[in-house]
Amino acid sequence: MWITLVSVFGAVMLANFACAAHAQESDGESRRLKRHVFLFPTLQDSAFVTTHVGIREGFALYEVPNLPVGSLGTRDIKLSGIRTSLDLAVGITEWLGLFGFGRALLVTGVDRTSLLVDGASVEFVASGGVVVRLLKSEATGTQVALRAQGTYRDGQEVTLQPLISELVDEVSDTLAEVIEGRLGHLILVPTAETSLSGGAHAAQTILPFLSAQASVTFEHGWEERAPFLLELDDRLNQDSDVFRMQLAAAVELDLSLIVAPVSLLAEYMYMHGNRSADAEPDTDLGSSNIGLGIYYVGRPNLQLGVSGVTSLDAAPRRGLDEQGDAEFSDAPTLSYLDLILRYVW
Repeated sequence: MWITLVSVFGAVMLANFACAAHAQESDGESRRLKRHVFLFPTLQDSAFVTTHVGIREGFALYEVPNLPVGSLGTRDIKLSGIRTSLDLAVGITEWLGLFGFGRALLVTGVDRTSLLVDGASVEFVASGGVVVRLLKSEATGTQVALRAQGTYRDGQEVTLQPLISELVDEVSDTLAEVIEGRLGHLILVPTAETSLSGGAHAAQTILPFLSAQASVTFEHGWEERAPFLLELDDRLNQDSDVFRMQLAAAVELDLSLIVAPVSLLAEYMYMHGNRSADAEPDTDLGSSNIGLGIYYVGRPNLQLGVSGVTSLDAAPRRGLDEQGDAEFSDAPTLSYLDLILRYVW
């Protein structure tokens, strides 16, 4: 709750500051190509070197339909989350800049069955990096930049497989009895990850009211997990290497010339990767996400709007049937809605 209150207060203060500084605005020159001022996408970083501060306050919902839980049949699992993000950037020159990002995420169950554990999980993310502009052409309306950054994540991962294994063994217990027991250690796994990433980002003005952005990013991470093992009555440290590749694209339609000072931003992001660990088989990672946002664009240096994102084809979660054999859920969905407020100098 305190995270939400701080974010709302910060957003109000940022809006007041933006209004007071309106007279000194530079008409969004740092993000302008051929008379078009670009928005910052949600699913990727931009190709622009800017000086800005932004706040994002969001709500997330993760649903796993028909998860097999052994002799108990299937259960629909729902987890909700509140996340707060802060991003900063400083343009050192027109072609070189620094940026930073921080996020806190709080996750809880929607109901008693979905919670599966007393309490909640929290994740913190912090990252920083450098952006270098390689090309800016007003003639073609094109800009290209490279970004490199380091990221650190710390928190707890919600994992269902160990709990399901115990449910198969505890055939005499009801689900409520299991929830009240000590199996909460099994579903929340402390995790930490340090990663380095780099990528190329491009922006293109198509028409004064239409633009596109795209990027390709590669990331290598070193992950630490500490799952709880009942037979040891303790957590076991596990290290793994993670590789991810992300391809993203965004298309913006500016309606300010024909309807109202608003823009629509449609986005798509595909992620493919692999996690390798000594103690477990390699795991393929993958997801596809689509996003749609609506933003007020009456002031070039103020980005204010709402963005929604949902997963398309997330991999089913693994469960167990009554015989203890692997069986999978229906495709889960991860959706979140963000209120975005950002001021650009």
